[in-house]
Amino acid sequence: MFMTAEKLPWKDLEEEVRNVPLLEQRDGETIYPYAEATIKLRKFAFHEVRPSSLYVLSANLALQRSLFIELGKLGIDPLNLKGRVVLHDTTGGAISMIPPIVEETPEDGKYILDGLHRTYLGKAMGRTVFWGIHITGIREDCPAAARPNGWEDIKIWDSVPADIKQKRRYRQADYLKLRRDFSAINGSKPRFAG
Repeated sequence: MFMTAEKLPWKDLEEEVRNVPLLEQRDGETIYPYAEATIKLRKFAFHEVRPSSLYVLSANLALQRSLFIELGKLGIDPLNLKGRVVLHDTTGGAISMIPPIVEETPEDGKYILDGLHRTYLGKAMGRTVFWGIHITGIREDCPAAARPNGWEDIKIWDSVPADIKQKRRYRQADYLKLRRDFSAINGSKPRFAG
């Protein structure tokens, strides 16, 4: 699957995280929820963070299992990243992987905002800790689109649930206005359905 892995320093990734915008502009202005935030790389115990989704997809869990195996052959632990890793395959393609993103607010505590399939699988495998990007001091007018829930509330689905109440505990009806655009830092495309 992957031939080589290039490890990039945390300091570069930290600045990129700070520049993550919301998916939607407000009154023609791009909003950066982390512009003045405190952003650190740190170790988390699973019991101190909550997920912000009510589901995971079986196909994504299978992909994460494969990544754990393939990356293990390269000496890389997907739950122990200390910065960005760029994975190069035999066809010249590359993908980027960063630590899971954990936001923390006084109202919601610590919750996983990005990297849920990886952390869910790690927890299911009996892992007790993971390294993540810890973000505090987020703009008050930019709370997470969904409120956190318990690990026990997560269901495994073969496809994205049709019922919005089975996806997440959305904070407001127009939740897309609060979604972050992580595509520049983790290589994924913005997901409007989930």
